[in-house]
Amino acid sequence: MGSAGSARKYTYAVILVGVVGLLAVSLFVSWAGEKIARQGQDDLEAKRREVVPAVSNLLARAWATVQEKLEREIWRAGNHGPLNPATWDQVQQELPLALLQYGDLAGLEVETPSGDLVWSTPGLGDIAADALDRSATFPFPDNVAPKDAARVRAVMDLRGVLHDRRDLTDFVILGVISISVAMYVLAAVSLILNRAQIRLQRAEHEKTTRLNAIGEVAGGIAHEVRNPLNAISLSVQYMQKLAERGDPISHKRDFARIHLELGKIRKVVDSFVKFARIRDMVVAPMDLGQVMEDAIDRFGLELEARSIRRSVSRDGDLSCSGDKEKILEVFVAVLQNAIDSMRDVPGGELSVRVAGRGRGIRATVRDTGEITDEAALTNIFEPSFVARDSALGLGMTVARTFVESHGGSISAALAQGGGCVVTIDLPRRGIG
Repeated sequence: MGSAGSARKYTYAVILVGVVGLLAVSLFVSWAGEKIARQGQDDLEAKRREVVPAVSNLLARAWATVQEKLEREIWRAGNHGPLNPATWDQVQQELPLALLQYGDLAGLEVETPSGDLVWSTPGLGDIAADALDRSATFPFPDNVAPKDAARVRAVMDLRGVLHDRRDLTDFVILGVISISVAMYVLAAVSLILNRAQIRLQRAEHEKTTRLNAIGEVAGGIAHEVRNPLNAISLSVQYMQKLAERGDPISHKRDFARIHLELGKIRKVVDSFVKFARIRDMVVAPMDLGQVMEDAIDRFGLELEARSIRRSVSRDGDLSCSGDKEKILEVFVAVLQNAIDSMRDVPGGELSVRVAGRGRGIRATVRDTGEITDEAALTNIFEPSFVARDSALGLGMTVARTFVESHGGSISAALAQGGGCVVTIDLPRRGIG
């Protein structure tokens, strides 16, 4: 039916979508992270533009107040200039306390033009360095010579920004992960349902094939059983007449004929019962080459009795999983068909090859039988196929059903030089 191949393709499609989805999620998270970082940087820059003028104005007012309070002589003596730490202690007292809560301002740092730290807001050193932004600087005051001016830095507190950025990033990542998990769950559920549907379809296919075959075989059973019964009846009547006349009964010939005809009936009934009672799959690992050898061993004596030469070859990895008993029945049916076709052919040859190839294994059984017409192989797997007097065709029908139940295929064709070649293709994992 090709259902196993469809299941594999569906599985690979889900995996491919998953990989592409992960790549897309990774790219999206990376893009979103950059976008969030850039947005945060833009917000920080905007806050700098707001904070620096406000801090500059507040400092100017505090500076003027401090200058008025300090005596001119002390100021001119340089004890309280813009580069003196004591001056900034005085300035801090005149700054509004709300200044430190303005925007994300953490405090101020004052440096000399050469970069030496003069003063900083108390408590600023308690904040982790990576949580502070020190890029907003301006000279102060602006009415003194550059060598006498201090460089004031408005230190921005990034903890709120970083926290908001982490929250937004976590939200985006969590959302993407949630969507991805939901997609994977849906894909997994879909895959499980698909496999369940395939199993149901396969079981339905087996059931339909079995019922259709039973319907076709029912008409042939009467014919196949009637002929041996007629022969047995004639033999018994003949033996009865001999007994009535007092003539001796030829036990060997007559009883041998009865035994032969009973064997035909038993074979037909056994084939029908075997077909009608196809059981469920029992999946397990197996070596397909060994299964083929086990099947060939069943015909060892028959091959020798008919002087049929055989050749068996193995190639590659032949490990797979499936129902060993069913596959054994497939090989037995195909081998039996091949041997029967060489019943009247002297010097018959049976060639068997099992080869692993990629995801599947191919088994070929070739004979040098009497079939020379391609049309004779058209319905070889149908229950109504009869190529010989004793063949009802159930063996090959069962073989086809078993092979297809494993997701494989079986076909028959004329072999080059005469005879028939049956090809069986099985996946390494025939059960979805």
